[in-house]
Amino acid sequence: AVHDPFQKIKPSRASQVYFLGSQRIFKGGIILLPDISKEINEYLATLARSYPVHSLWASRIGDPCDRYLYHSVVDWQASAPLDARMYGIFELGKHLEILGGKYLQATGWVVQQSPDGFLEKHISGKIDFFISRDELRKIPVEIKWLSAGIEKSWKEMLYSDKRWIRRYPAQIMIYMYLRASRYGLFLAFNKLNSKPSHIWIDFEDNEVISYIEGLLQKA
Repeated sequence: AVHDPFQKIKPSRASQVYFLGSQRIFKGGIILLPDISKEINEYLATLARSYPVHSLWASRIGDPCDRYLYHSVVDWQASAPLDARMYGIFELGKHLEILGGKYLQATGWVVQQSPDGFLEKHISGKIDFFISRDELRKIPVEIKWLSAGIEKSWKEMLYSDKRWIRRYPAQIMIYMYLRASRYGLFLAFNKLNSKPSHIWIDFEDNEVISYIEGLLQKA
């Protein structure tokens, strides 16, 4: 049998409805279906804005380029506002962080929502969660959902070919330092299959102390 693209589908009393591609064809004319993707992108574009920067962000302080860090604060007005793509990524990240927190709760951790944020020693940021279980109390946690797995150690992350991953160790270490926590947890999930990977960081590790001292000099 030959496929008929104008195959009739449940005509109503008032009109007969046919389908051809993305068009709905009625008796008396064609109604184009709306471009939903375009509408969402246009909505996200209306949310794009530049954010005032008056301190070093914990999420940026680990960037390998000191010049970038300087201008990210001094010349923040010159930075391009978040476009629709980046805004969508950040919004998705917020929801996935909450999901990661639920997974931790399900495995027996007490998960405490972080306060609104902090500004100390010219560094600002917001910790995703604090977790506690048994003798481990109020451990700061940084949760990321990534397109692939993470390196085996925080030192390997510093040599990643992805610039944003090189920033991650500094972010969790700054939280540990400012909250006087011996341990910190970097927890990543693979976006493709939800597989978790984690790295524990111990403040009493001499290499961690040395790295944090270098970060504080930037501030």
